Amino acid sequence: MSGRRDFEHKRYDDAPYDQAQRPTAHNVEVDAGLRSSENLFRWCIRKPWQLIHGAFKRNQQVLSTPLQLLHIVWLCMRHPLRFARHLRALRFVLLWREFRRLGFRKMMASVRSTMIAPTAPGVVRKSIRPVLNRDAFMKAKKAALQDYLQKGDTLVFPVFADDPVLTVVIVLFNKAELTLACLRTLCQSSYRNYEVVIIDNNSSDQTHALLATLRNAIIVENNENVHFLRANNQALSKVRGRYLLFLNNDTELEKNAIERALRTIESSPGCGAVGAKLVHPGDRLQEAGSIVWSDGSCHGYGRGADPLSLEYNFMRELDFCSGAFLLTRTELFSRHGGFDTLYEPAYYEETDYCFWLQDNGYHVLYDPRVTVMHLEFGSGPSEAGIILQKRNQARFAKKHAIRLAGQMDPCQAQLHAARFSRQARNRPRILCIEDMVPHRDCGSGFPRSNMIINLMAEQQYSVSVYAMNFPVQEDLALLYRDLDPRIEVIDGYGPDCLAALLKERTGYYDIIWVSRPHNMEAFNRIRSACLDLDRVRVIYDAEAIFAQRTILQSRVLADGKINAESAVHVLQQELDIAKRAHTVVAVSDDDAEYFRKNGSSDVHVIGHVMEGKPTPASYAARKGLLFVGNLDYDDSPNVDSVMWFSENVWPLIKRDIPDITFDIVGSAESRLIRRIKGADISVHGRVDACLSFYNGARLFVAPTRFSAGIPIKVLEAAAFGLPVVATSLLASQLGWQSGKQLWAVEPEADRFSEMVIRAYQDHAEWEHIRQSATHTVEHAFSKVAFLDKLSQLLQPAS
Repeated sequence: MSGRRDFEHKRYDDAPYDQAQRPTAHNVEVDAGLRSSENLFRWCIRKPWQLIHGAFKRNQQVLSTPLQLLHIVWLCMRHPLRFARHLRALRFVLLWREFRRLGFRKMMASVRSTMIAPTAPGVVRKSIRPVLNRDAFMKAKKAALQDYLQKGDTLVFPVFADDPVLTVVIVLFNKAELTLACLRTLCQSSYRNYEVVIIDNNSSDQTHALLATLRNAIIVENNENVHFLRANNQALSKVRGRYLLFLNNDTELEKNAIERALRTIESSPGCGAVGAKLVHPGDRLQEAGSIVWSDGSCHGYGRGADPLSLEYNFMRELDFCSGAFLLTRTELFSRHGGFDTLYEPAYYEETDYCFWLQDNGYHVLYDPRVTVMHLEFGSGPSEAGIILQKRNQARFAKKHAIRLAGQMDPCQAQLHAARFSRQARNRPRILCIEDMVPHRDCGSGFPRSNMIINLMAEQQYSVSVYAMNFPVQEDLALLYRDLDPRIEVIDGYGPDCLAALLKERTGYYDIIWVSRPHNMEAFNRIRSACLDLDRVRVIYDAEAIFAQRTILQSRVLADGKINAESAVHVLQQELDIAKRAHTVVAVSDDDAEYFRKNGSSDVHVIGHVMEGKPTPASYAARKGLLFVGNLDYDDSPNVDSVMWFSENVWPLIKRDIPDITFDIVGSAESRLIRRIKGADISVHGRVDACLSFYNGARLFVAPTRFSAGIPIKVLEAAAFGLPVVATSLLASQLGWQSGKQLWAVEPEADRFSEMVIRAYQDHAEWEHIRQSATHTVEHAFSKVAFLDKLSQLLQPAS
């Protein structure tokens, strides 16, 4: 029996399950995919537009000129078959790239996610899988029980001579068919250091026969039904584990659920309890944690929604989690004296306990990675449960009257704020707007964005991430591979969804952090659309002055696209974007000075974080050159530098050092990179870990001819103790001196090759550069210094 108390939903959940009673969803996930007219429209019209629009966005351009728009419309109307052929080829290339990068299973998950239209925030997206037929479900469970008993099977739990880490407490009253399913998933758990304590409240069905088949379980059989609350307290005398898990017998665990919950509570010293994401057998969300309103009523957050919706899949502190799966510290539960008997026979006891934890300085965590299927009211009649809930709500409200005065009033519009506990609700909330969810392996400034949002979460800010240009298509495990699990990723992308989000969450965010000029420009347009953002502090993180790169690129390539007059205009246009921000963040002192001269008064410099971790191999044990960076786009600085180096510099180096090799590491989807031809050049593509390359190479080359910001690849190589030969451009961006932290030279083939040959063969100078660069990284780019600057920046203005 659990502590769920959503009175307004109970009738629906316990009524007969038929399609006619199901709520209508605004956005529907169709397993059949392209069979639906919605998906046909999406793939034929909207998907091509997203691909075209995204391609322009990646190059910091916007489809703004009538000529560009007319060209696309003309192509679609004048040559529809030709356009369709191009689209089919493009889709095949994209799918083939995904197959190579992810493998079949992950690729299919990614393709399936792209068939879901991006939803405006707040719109519930549901699955249209068949609605659960409760009678059929129970019939199948009973058949499984009969089969189990007839075969004479057994369930064997772990044996411990010493104290186990965890004790699992399960209270039974009939429903042996559900108990079997629960115990089977418990036996299959990936975590094995636990004991099981079962309290049977005088069941009258086949529960006794089932219990007789269990091995290594502690079983207490009562002569009467002492109900849920008292039975759990009764089990306390049998508990030996440091941690205590209350588990309903109408639940089924994912294999890693217990292991993940324990990892969460053990890694959080101030955590008093961990709750799970409860999913109904019909694949609807029962709750992603619960809210307590000021009148003592409770609300299961996300009830009826898609369990995979991003809104319900980030960790957070909250009021309480259902006792259907509640992990706590045994010492705390004993200190509380067990569940308060005020709430006998059941309901509100876990809510009361979670409030006690928070009153004593502990917090309650909802962990979406802990997924549990729960058949609500599986072990008891719903009508009786509703009566008990209403009675105990009054008792709870009376006991916690002072505390409840600080809770929010029942209001659907306040759900986003109310989903946090009172303590967490008072923390500053930040919305971070980026091109896409920033991951460390994406390059192009995303590693820095990743560091910033993770540090924000680490400093107890409530952080949401919004992708302006690319939809979130990764599965949850991949999405959070390098993100703090407390960070919320917004489901939806693009300016339209952002406007809807800001309107829906009016007054919710304290800070809006916008990265990159094209995103700031789009945000400024949204602000002009009469949105109430007066009290919100807007911070513009320039990441780099991209106009400088564009101007330099045109000059290097001699394409004539930008002359001296237009260069001034392009630069001024980008600097003007920052004027509407309250604060501007630059990555270097040079960039900061540009913004100050253009009228931005509050300008901060926050560069990068890099931890010094020199690889151990000696100079003599190393061989070859190394380049690490993203090489997906033909017109990127990385692709230009690698192509220029391999075609112009590499032959000159090979002439003097015939046995030298060149390793190129990083995602390499560029068609130009695939054409690289040269003796002893290896393009490795994306790799999980680059440590072996940094430990094996003797030199890192960074032949960048145009760029902006700070070159992270140079910092990373120096942090790994690999000396760098770079262009003078990169040295000036870092403020490093040639011959001290690196070797710097102009991007001329003869001069660059001579510098590489000299650095490669001079052991003494190699050691000097290695030590000096590592020392500089450890002091100038330390996490402590970075965090101090970020904390000062985020402090409220005096």
